[in-house]
Amino acid sequence: MGSMMARSTPRVLFHSSVVKHTVTALEIASALQALACLAVLFSLHVRYVRRDGCANHVLAPTNLGAPVVELCTPASRYRFSHERGFLLLSDASLRALNVSIATVRLHPDDTCLGDKLSRQVLHHFVGYDTIAVNAFARLRRRTRRAGYVLALGSRRVVNLAYADPALDTRFAHTAARLSLRLLCKFGAVMTAVFIMCTTAALVAFTLKEVQLRMIKLTMDLQATMRSQQRYGRVVLRYALDALVFVPIVAGMLFFLFEFFDDQALAFAVLCIAWLCEFATSGSTRHWISRLYLPRLFFCYFGGFHLYFFSFPLGFTWVALATAIAFMLHAALTVWNHCELPLLRRRDRSVHDRQWR
Repeated sequence: MGSMMARSTPRVLFHSSVVKHTVTALEIASALQALACLAVLFSLHVRYVRRDGCANHVLAPTNLGAPVVELCTPASRYRFSHERGFLLLSDASLRALNVSIATVRLHPDDTCLGDKLSRQVLHHFVGYDTIAVNAFARLRRRTRRAGYVLALGSRRVVNLAYADPALDTRFAHTAARLSLRLLCKFGAVMTAVFIMCTTAALVAFTLKEVQLRMIKLTMDLQATMRSQQRYGRVVLRYALDALVFVPIVAGMLFFLFEFFDDQALAFAVLCIAWLCEFATSGSTRHWISRLYLPRLFFCYFGGFHLYFFSFPLGFTWVALATAIAFMLHAALTVWNHCELPLLRRRDRSVHDRQWR
């Protein structure tokens, strides 16, 4: 495959200094982007997940006994209640039932949002969903009761007991809470490994079957065209045969929907798994690529799964962006230092044989 690519690709792509410098620049840029995403994820996680963040605003004594607490951020609003039914009522129904709403406002220049750069990142890229949910999680821990959060923009309700079972009030003893946390961490590791292995196996099987069918289709089309017969029946037969992959892909999606509460996130995870499989199957001519690139993809993608299941109230999309950035850097590094030099050597050898 490498020799075919070397013969069919213009030699300027292999020996041009512009191409070499461009790939090197892309590699350096991807490394800086990955480190920047990791720094942002670490900073946000430490400030709002591991620490209180903006929780002090909702932990006021007047909010502890309020049936509904509303948090107004610079871009959206969120409501918290110990009863799920209160969040499903409209404002008119709440007023008719004399349900008081304690309102907490976060100003754009609030100190809990960090410096100016952090506020810009939150406002334009990350959003305030995770900040609000973690703040209300602290309120739920203080009151030792069930809790639900409603995002008024998306109308999405988050059950804090389901998202963070370590806060369950039934395990009030310290040893019991510690044991539950260790059990949750072990379950997160096992769930991440199970999902990674299952998704990778299904994607690899589907891609292999598609490749085999494409090769058979090419051979049948060549034989049909050489015999000057109609090839519409051949194409139709393989098109109907390819419909078997539709329920497989749909099954993978529904399988991921059971583990990821966000359907867009599940679809993004499946797309990344497909892209990783394409990259490993199409860029593994060098022995270093075959040995290290799939393992790097598995480690980076597994790190995202481990973060997601370990911290259900964490910054999931930022973690996914960080994993994608590191996987892109790994692919560019392998291509620049392994694949491209190998293609240059093969192109040079093919060129030398042609002149002989």
